[in-house]
Amino acid sequence: MTLPRSLSLAAIAMVGAVSTFAATAPAQAVFAPYYAAELATPVEKPTTDIQKGLLWDCEGNSCVAAKKNRSRDMIVCQRLAGKFGDVTAFRAANKVFDEADLAKCNG
Repeated sequence: MTLPRSLSLAAIAMVGAVSTFAATAPAQAVFAPYYAAELATPVEKPTTDIQKGLLWDCEGNSCVAAKKNRSRDMIVCQRLAGKFGDVTAFRAANKVFDEADLAKCNG
């Protein structure tokens, strides 16, 4: 099947625009995880763990995950703590848990 010349040129222009955006966008904006956590006890080796549809990537004391479900942030933190032990720092998007939140997370 051959595309009409005008359609193929439009497709090429769109691919060019997308690739230019991807090349100029800051890496952290493109790949920033929704969740980031610090564990009290490091994992022994790089680990991935799936919890209610969230894929956690953990290495050393750090764990990160993209948002893939509708669970409340506190529930996500509590599940992580239940699996890997106490969480010493937790961020969900732009919300950083304070000491009271962390105590509830680890409770």
